[in-house]
Amino acid sequence: MRATLRLALAWAACAVASGAATDNHLLLALPTPGPIAVDGRLDDWDASARIPVCADTATLAGTYSAWVMMMYDAQALYVGVDWCDPTPMVNAYDPALDIERRKCFHADSLHLHLRTDRESKLIGYWYTPGGRAAAIALDGWFPWDDKPIVYHDALAERGVTEAFQRRADGSGYVQELRIPWAAIVASGRAPQAGERFDCMLDLVWGPDSGHGWPVNHMMDLVAPGAVHTGWFWEVPRIYGQVELAAQGHRAPPPT
Repeated sequence: MRATLRLALAWAACAVASGAATDNHLLLALPTPGPIAVDGRLDDWDASARIPVCADTATLAGTYSAWVMMMYDAQALYVGVDWCDPTPMVNAYDPALDIERRKCFHADSLHLHLRTDRESKLIGYWYTPGGRAAAIALDGWFPWDDKPIVYHDALAERGVTEAFQRRADGSGYVQELRIPWAAIVASGRAPQAGERFDCMLDLVWGPDSGHGWPVNHMMDLVAPGAVHTGWFWEVPRIYGQVELAAQGHRAPPPT
């Protein structure tokens, strides 16, 4: 059975079971099963602990939804997202321009809010006019508190690697990132199996123009009981957690 068909059937089961927003609290990062080529394909991944993200599984699954997964090794954290999106990979905000970096979250993009021994953010997207991957890094949960905002080019300055693959039928795309531990851990020490760090996800589906306000977005991987229907600047820190599993090929974690 093809991977896309398996995912479609899984979404159908999810929609029948709940018909509500996903509410994940824990994501298991699995050890890499071998060398990982960051090419946007995920065929070398262990996706057995992936989690669904969707604002309404009854009406939006398969259209505005995604599966998110993580893996790790001694050098890096890997993040994979299998997106369902009717207008895939459309983001017209130029990552080379500071004024555009400030608005890049309005269009198709993945936002990672991370807290290890430091707080940081990573916004990854496909820059459509330039035909290339883009990733912007910021420091802190809410970096606007009376301080100048510094938007870093995460690919050039922090060693992040990113790749994309559009589905042939136009129904979505895959986004894959490799994030060196040194980019998100101040000490540079790689977390070990069994350890956890804080993380929240925000997935954004933008308009087909690549500019303007999002069509849909969903914050997930949050603290139990957290309200996560708005934007991160509207809520206190509501991080969920990522746990580095000792072994792979396992059932998804409870949510």
